[in-house]
Amino acid sequence: YERTRPDARIIALVATLAAFAALGRVAFAALPNVKPTTDIVLVSGYALGAAWVALVVAFSLLKIARAWAGDHSASGELRAHETL
Repeated sequence: YERTRPDARIIALVATLAAFAALGRVAFAALPNVKPTTDIVLVSGYALGAAWVALVVAFSLLKIARAWAGDHSASGELRAHETL
């Protein structure tokens, strides 16, 4: 697995699914017991396999943690204490 070179379409699909999983978790945070992240991970696991779904879960958890922490540095926004 570590020596293979995955197709760019698979990597893009994993990144997109992770983004949708994170977005679904944050978007439905106000509704109790509604977590579309679980559905996206289950469908990803069925379609892609265990190795790829582990990446979907890891990346979506990182994105969720950054969203809850309010870290928007990846989008290019500057916070008040940062200087140019």
